[in-house]
Amino acid sequence: MSIVKKQAFGNSVVQYAGYIIGLINVTFLFPNIFTSDQFGLTRILIAVASVYAQFSALGTNRVMMRFMPMFRTEDNKNNGLLLIGAIMPFFGFILFTFIYYFFQDNIIGLYNERSNLFIDSYFYVVPLAFLMLYTSVIESYLMGMFRTVFSNFLRHVLIRLLWTVDILLFYFGIVDWEEFLYVIVFFYSLNLLILAIYLVARGGFSFKLTQRFKRRSLYKVIGNYGFFSMFSGVSNFLVNRIDIIMIGFISVSGLNDAAVYSIAVYIASVIFVPAQAIGRISFPLIAEFWRKKDLTKIKDLYRASARNQLVIGGAIFVLIWANADNIFSILPPEYAYGKWALFFLGLAKLFDMATGVNGAIINATRLYRFELYSSIFLLVVAVTSNIVLITKYGLIGAAIATALSVLLYNLLRCVYLMRQLKMHPFGIKSLYTVLVLLAVLLLQTFLPKIGGHMVVDLVVRSTLVLALLSSSIYYLKLSEEINEVVRKLAIRVRRK
Repeated sequence: MSIVKKQAFGNSVVQYAGYIIGLINVTFLFPNIFTSDQFGLTRILIAVASVYAQFSALGTNRVMMRFMPMFRTEDNKNNGLLLIGAIMPFFGFILFTFIYYFFQDNIIGLYNERSNLFIDSYFYVVPLAFLMLYTSVIESYLMGMFRTVFSNFLRHVLIRLLWTVDILLFYFGIVDWEEFLYVIVFFYSLNLLILAIYLVARGGFSFKLTQRFKRRSLYKVIGNYGFFSMFSGVSNFLVNRIDIIMIGFISVSGLNDAAVYSIAVYIASVIFVPAQAIGRISFPLIAEFWRKKDLTKIKDLYRASARNQLVIGGAIFVLIWANADNIFSILPPEYAYGKWALFFLGLAKLFDMATGVNGAIINATRLYRFELYSSIFLLVVAVTSNIVLITKYGLIGAAIATALSVLLYNLLRCVYLMRQLKMHPFGIKSLYTVLVLLAVLLLQTFLPKIGGHMVVDLVVRSTLVLALLSSSIYYLKLSEEINEVVRKLAIRVRRK
């Protein structure tokens, strides 16, 4: 498990660094430099392009991680797996570009009334989707090689720094609005180029397909897995974007609500950083364990991921909610009503983290077909609940719909793994962790607010909340791994 700890730590550091940069962009630069409609448009463009890219991948990302143990070579050439990763998405992109163009009037019709700015920028989505598609392909290939930190750096740090540069170019009048969008496309191209150069430098670039891997039977298995992975991956991915996409054409305020909601989404996303870091390395490891038929290691990883994700994610959630008023006080007043959207989106992230790497286990084993069925269930629940709740409660309804969908989806996957592999992620410490989090969440509401001194209040409130959480987590031994890290740090301090 050392490789999980090492790369998960590295990925967490990278993602939190990227989060700080993104936080400056989303909570300070965008709201104060752009109109809410312009800000909302950038969020919708990225969301639509991401879904477009996910459809176009045809399940390639999961195929590459799932079959890397079979294709892997000592020199990282991987017997032509990269060739498969290049060809499948190309045909997928051609297919979905045709669909995107053919249904142009229908898609534009959805946004015509409340989000006119999207109509003018409709075709920026195409190059963005292409660049995101092949970026994700190379990232998946590197994940299969257990090289995740650099690609994570590009995705979470470099691209956000480039957004910052583009925002400042707009602010100083060097580029106008349309040129701002052109520059974004250029920066995503630059990001893909750097990633490709890194792959070549690491010796992993090879399209050579050896004779051993030209068997029809193998490609039947790959095609079958890719088919199921495509639909399940798209459904899962779409649910994480469907709320903001639907806000754009259902909510009365359209792009304005999309802008406010995006801030809540971004702040809540920090809760999920540890899960993303663990997930990037867990999938290829589980695939390797499954190939070796080592269910014990899969079970251990499942329980450890759920335990640590609940503790860390829960602590971050309580800390963010304790400072929600402080966070929104630095934003323009029109963004204040996003506070309760943040609460429910935070719960959604926490529900997902509390159930560990259940998705990785399903997708990396013989159970992968179930991911399609559960994802269809998730998509139906998400779309239905978003339509009903956005219509009634606006962007807060979208957040509630997301939380409800994620909760039901993960419970379904947990029950399925329990029935099929006789493993589940919960223990008595999971209950203790929930009780501790609830207690601290309640206690912090009684802390007096230091009026007129937002920074002082944030520091004092955060210090008290962290003290309560950290002492409870350590003395109740809610996470063996965290306690081990604390003990090692204490030994190092004593030696100095």
